[in-house]
Amino acid sequence: MNAVVGGALPKNAEPGGSSGPQPAPEDGTARRNAAGPAGPAGPAGTDGFALVRMAAATAVLVDHAVPLTGNGLGLLPQEWLGINLGAWAVSAFMAISGYFVCRSWERDPSVWRYLVRRFLRIYPALVVLLLLTVFALGPWVTSLPVGAYFAHPLTWDYLTDNLMVFPTAYFLPGVFEGSPNVGAVNGSLWSLPVEVFGYGLVVVLGVVGGLRHRWMTVAAALLCSTALARFMTDQWNPGPSLLLMPTKALLQMVPIYLYGMALYLYRDRVRLSWWGVAACVGVEVVFFGSPLVEVTRGVTLAYLPLAAGALLPRRIPLPATVGLASYGVYLYGFPVEQLLVWYGVRDMYLLMLLATVVTLPLAMLSWRLVERPAMEFRSVLFRRARVWRARSRGERADGQPAAGLGTAPVEPRTTSSGR
Repeated sequence: MNAVVGGALPKNAEPGGSSGPQPAPEDGTARRNAAGPAGPAGPAGTDGFALVRMAAATAVLVDHAVPLTGNGLGLLPQEWLGINLGAWAVSAFMAISGYFVCRSWERDPSVWRYLVRRFLRIYPALVVLLLLTVFALGPWVTSLPVGAYFAHPLTWDYLTDNLMVFPTAYFLPGVFEGSPNVGAVNGSLWSLPVEVFGYGLVVVLGVVGGLRHRWMTVAAALLCSTALARFMTDQWNPGPSLLLMPTKALLQMVPIYLYGMALYLYRDRVRLSWWGVAACVGVEVVFFGSPLVEVTRGVTLAYLPLAAGALLPRRIPLPATVGLASYGVYLYGFPVEQLLVWYGVRDMYLLMLLATVVTLPLAMLSWRLVERPAMEFRSVLFRRARVWRARSRGERADGQPAAGLGTAPVEPRTTSSGR
């Protein structure tokens, strides 16, 4: 995997989890529910998966510091490992998302509720980021007069394209023009369309029965791996962009997402263990340097972060707000680094340190002020939807017949205080 997958700007460009208490599954999957990692045991953000997510988000930030200061493509020497740190980190996000988003669907296979959960998880924070970028950061650092900046079509293309997620836009007029990374404002956003595409795969497979008949999910992963193998061996070349996403990144990440889903569906048979970790390392060693390594990594890079999350302690001494801030680190890390470079930071290690110090508080604010309220709002929305449906059916929200429809109204009990 090359630097594109690590989150840096694609060369051809001109981017989890559980949704809270859910209904029990009704499709015969209960026999698998006792196996595999069940998710956080304590407060959200304090489990092993939260640590893996935060480590992955930080790894992306750290790896970006190298190309943003003009010191190469990534922190790790690709000639030794054949993969960069950012690539591994994005792979971890995809695998964990595939696992837990699949779990969310299985627990509540409602298309509209699923889409609401996914929308409210990623979109509000993205909107706030884009508004801050276009209306605060852009006028601050652009080399153009402010009036010319807002009159430029690239300004509005950046906003509208990224609000639609597909395709990703990277440039604002006059912004970061002198940076080593050709002025990209937020190179991390390339992976967001791939994540959304994964959400769509869950819906499609869920609707057609591919999650009940779990072999269909494995078949889809194998089909995508075959497409990647043909692409990597020059037997198939759809061009630099496929479905409005970077082709190579899409073909690399979709199998990992699907294998993450498969590991959830086969959690009664495939254990996440240190033996499995050792086997994955062995596969990497055996296939190192082979064109097939891109295919085998669909499995190994899905298994490794999930195993890490499952094998770490179920409760770790990590403040919940920090553990839940990984999405904010992903969103704000790149523009913060670009801003620091614009102010003259050229040492990559100093940039790593300063960017982490600045980005983490922004990410925590994003969680507290935007992401958490949005996730709480969906509970309100679902509750109101249940009340509306109950009223339309002549029932109370708890499913009992409403007063006047076959049952006598029950007088509420009162206490001695009249309450």
